[in-house]
Formats: sequence, C-alpha cells, structure tokens
Amino acid sequence: MPTDIIVTTPKRCRKQAAREAEQIKEWGSGYYYRDYTQQPPVKRGSRVYYVEAGYVKGFAEVVRVDCSDGHRYRMLMNAATWQWIVPIPMRGFQGWRYMKIAQQDVVIIGDWQDPMPAVQGEVMVA
Repeated sequence: MPTDIIVTTPKRCRKQAAREAEQIKEWGSGYYYRDYTQQPPVKRGSRVYYVEAGYVKGFAEVVRVDCSDGHRYRMLMNAATWQWIVPIPMRGFQGWRYMKIAQQDVVIIGDWQDPMPAVQGEVMVA
C-alpha cells in the first residue's frame, strides 16, 4: 500500500504555485513536483497532500520518484490527479509528515480544473 505524506506550500511561494497551477490548466496537462535531499517514503500511487495557510486543502498522486544526481529526489505528480478536499486544519512545518487520516475519510470536493475552495474566514491571496 502506498504511503501518503503531507508537504507545505511556504507563504513566500503561494503566488508562484498559483501561477504554475493556472499555467498547467491553460496547457491542459502537466506535472507538479517537489524536491528533497532525502528520499521521501512515497511510491507510485501515493498521495501528496498540501498544507497552505493553516489547512490541508488537496492532494495529487505520485507518478514517479527520480534521483538525478544521487543527492536530490524529485517526486513527480500528474496535475490531472489533483483533488481539492474539505480543508483539514493543520499548522505548517518544514519537510514532510506522514498523513495520518485514512484515504476513505478524506472528502473530495473538486479536481484540478476547479478553483481552490475558500475556507470560512480565510482571506484568499491572488
């Protein structure tokens, strides 16, 4: 069974991440990726959930993990697998964490072509 993890989108990177997501929508396909110096415990089919602004808001599925130079690992996720979920409160952190909520308990509310759902009381940054 694939291991699911949680990663963060740092505040300083949110606008860039939003622009990249919009570009992928325009292209009609693409990949998201994350780089790490240590191999994360994921494999094809694992979910990578994202924390942003205090909430886990969605996930994408890993299609491949590469190690190009022996020191940096890249998780590739097909953008078309992105799913928005009912936001789960969580503080940000560095690196990655194991997702401790079972997949069947995560409520999907949209896909990669839908806009990010707003969280009540949250001010969205464009």
